Amino acid sequence: MSVEKIVSKNEFENVILNNKIAVVHFYAEWATQCGPMNTVLDEMARQPSFRRVHFAKIEAEVVPEISVQYKISAVPTFIIFKDGEKVDVVNGANPAELTNKINKHAGTNAPTPSVVINPSGQTLEDRLKTLINLP
Repeated sequence: MSVEKIVSKNEFENVILNNKIAVVHFYAEWATQCGPMNTVLDEMARQPSFRRVHFAKIEAEVVPEISVQYKISAVPTFIIFKDGEKVDVVNGANPAELTNKINKHAGTNAPTPSVVINPSGQTLEDRLKTLINLP
């Protein structure tokens, strides 16, 4: 299954009301941590353990009335819905916490996706040089 991109309030309502468990990622294109978390969501959507979970993403600034309604003050933010009701929230880029909360509400035991989050945008080599103080 793939991650559904939501672009309207109607699409959002359909996602949360027509799925037993729905995970909605509120993101922004300009936020560096959102890209890697979109990759995490893509990996989760492909996991057989999460086949009954519907994954969606919504650009927080594109449908502002939903962001205001759910008090989204920073991205990335993930809201977990169960039977149309908000049951949990994960603020920030935390794949382990997101996985644990989805497992809790979906009754699954899926592993955390192995995606490295690099908010600095530096290459691994540059980060290692910084760590060992090489010019």
